[in-house]
Amino acid sequence: MRSKKCLKMEIDVWVPIKPVAKQRPRLARRRKGRGNVAYTPIPTRNFEAAVADHVRSQVGCRPLFGERPVCARIEIHTDGFHIHIEHAEASVRPNGVRGDIDNIVKSIFDGLNGVVWLDDKQVESLEVVFVGVPRKGTTYEGD
Repeated sequence: MRSKKCLKMEIDVWVPIKPVAKQRPRLARRRKGRGNVAYTPIPTRNFEAAVADHVRSQVGCRPLFGERPVCARIEIHTDGFHIHIEHAEASVRPNGVRGDIDNIVKSIFDGLNGVVWLDDKQVESLEVVFVGVPRKGTTYEGD
């Protein structure tokens, strides 16, 4: 299903890797008592690298969509996931809203834990869109 805000350039990739939830960063002490350093756990790093390698082998090495806004849909299966990404016509992120869309959702979900559900792992489907006025200079015609 194509969003009205998306254009024709798109990719569809099946990633035959079992989905893994991103683990929280860990802290390790630095040598000689110089504080702590945060690091991404190895299972998360391995999963992210495997996804990047597989998708890169399908679509090429450079960022296909550059810095342009995109619409993304991910269908999660037990044995892998399907990624569908297409160019968005324009950025409609409301002015003053900062941060990655997934991090904004995570904060909202964490606030809803224990209020509308016990835990956000109960969420089975999710659709998230920025709603605002397209910004000047962000329309990409002719792609």
